Amino acid sequence: MTENKPVTPCWIELSSPNVEESQSFYSAVFGWDFDGEGPMGIGTRAVVNGASVAGISQQPAEAPQGQPGFWSLYFHVPDFEGFLQEIAENKGQALMAIPNFGDNASVALVADSAQTGFGVLAYDDDRGFSLTDAVGAPAWFELHTTDTGVADFYTTVFGWDVQSSTDEYTTFSAGDSPVAGMVDISELSIPAHWKIYVRVSDVDATLERAQEHGGAILSKPVDTHLGRVAQIIDCHNAAIAIVSTTR
Repeated sequence: MTENKPVTPCWIELSSPNVEESQSFYSAVFGWDFDGEGPMGIGTRAVVNGASVAGISQQPAEAPQGQPGFWSLYFHVPDFEGFLQEIAENKGQALMAIPNFGDNASVALVADSAQTGFGVLAYDDDRGFSLTDAVGAPAWFELHTTDTGVADFYTTVFGWDVQSSTDEYTTFSAGDSPVAGMVDISELSIPAHWKIYVRVSDVDATLERAQEHGGAILSKPVDTHLGRVAQIIDCHNAAIAIVSTTR
């Protein structure tokens, strides 16, 4: 295990076919303002009361026509090269790596041992989230996987512990703090992915605002151990979950 443990979520980034339209949507639905660049020096930074919570960047010009937007989760690692090496040693892979990206930052897109993708960021300043688990900010992260044995990858490579585990749900912790969940989706016809939750004051009211501004309900609200949760798609079909109340 390298010195960069435990690894923790540090950023969420929306890749959008139209940044201005996405900004308008999330401003109306989550109350986000936009100010400056994201931590990778690209796109625009979403803020809540001046605190960084997310980024929105333009899809590459070579993206297929009509490709929907999508959210990506990034994890912070101090030792970029060491982390990529450990990924490879534990049956993961680096899909793309840029060791010198922007201002003193490194970025990679990688896959875990079950081929679920996520991002990696390395930096030595205060970029990344400056607000979490508050209204309008990222609140929780879940690995939806078809192979729950991938938990070994995250305990080894990320330095996480399994805080609790049942047939339905696994909670990982970093030190004494819960850091992410894991759900078995092997009986569902959807690809494995990292699910991102944003804290809202009222799930049902947020669903109404999403529909009023060109989004839709992907999963209806339900009360869970996390709180009241639902999932929306935005004006460009990017999916993101919402949760109200405190865990």
